[in-house]
Amino acid sequence: MTKPIRVRYTGGKVLRQTYDEAYKGEIYGRYKWEDLMKTEKTHFGSMFEINAQREFEFESGEATDFTIAGHEVDAKWSQSDGGWMLPPEVFDKIALVATGSDAEAEWSLGLVRVSQKNRRVKANRDRKSQLTPFFLESRCGVFVDFNR
Repeated sequence: MTKPIRVRYTGGKVLRQTYDEAYKGEIYGRYKWEDLMKTEKTHFGSMFEINAQREFEFESGEATDFTIAGHEVDAKWSQSDGGWMLPPEVFDKIALVATGSDAEAEWSLGLVRVSQKNRRVKANRDRKSQLTPFFLESRCGVFVDFNR
């Protein structure tokens, strides 16, 4: 049996930890997203994935980042809501999508099935796609939004 996830407390804790690891304020004196280099911002998603897997005690996935209740799930972070780039290996699977603003003390976490119906047909050169505007507006997946 899968243990329930305490999203509000634990999800915020995961993001706070990830921001703090990225900033390394005690070492470099950086405490804002704008202070990070482009490569550090890109790496943030990988750090979020690792911290979420450890905190929620998810098992490693076969083809994706981890499994939740026996389902393959891929973690995706985007600084902008809806900006998640979804690679072909997550098509027809579940994605744990997250976004947030440290400056605004806001974050959002969602589980979505990346089906043909809810992803854009147009893709970039790596064949990565995004969720459709209709899907994002209707929030057909399971989403939790937290503000101050």
